[in-house]
Amino acid sequence: MSTANGIKLSILEFVHIYAGYEASESLQNVTEMVQLAEQWGFNRYWFAEHHNTKNLMSTSPDLLSMHAAAHTKNIRVGSGGIMLPNHSALKVMENFTLLEGLYPGRVDLGIGRASGTDGRTMWALLRSQELMEVNDFPEQLDNAFLLCP
Repeated sequence: MSTANGIKLSILEFVHIYAGYEASESLQNVTEMVQLAEQWGFNRYWFAEHHNTKNLMSTSPDLLSMHAAAHTKNIRVGSGGIMLPNHSALKVMENFTLLEGLYPGRVDLGIGRASGTDGRTMWALLRSQELMEVNDFPEQLDNAFLLCP
């Protein structure tokens, strides 16, 4: 969707689980929303990454992007930020290369450097106290670009 002055509009989704609703209902809502966004001409539908939050389901932007792409035809899908400190750069690139292979020209990869969570959850994701003290985002980003096919 473009506005009158040509600005392309996109949506950043957190996949909220609202009070009184089940997770499956929230995912069905997302499916319907991405389909409506495509129908209305929005440019992109991105998913944020957040962990260990009981009212958000946006823990895996790559999986949510695949789900959204499978239920649409043209809208671009992707991550409004895979938090690179939580993941191996290689695994992120492999997942998004696979998505791009399945849905050519429709996949976006946004990368961020925040943990996207609290300290205890970050430790559980990283599985190392030492890694929590390391700020290797520039190196991770370099590796991501080097590994990109």
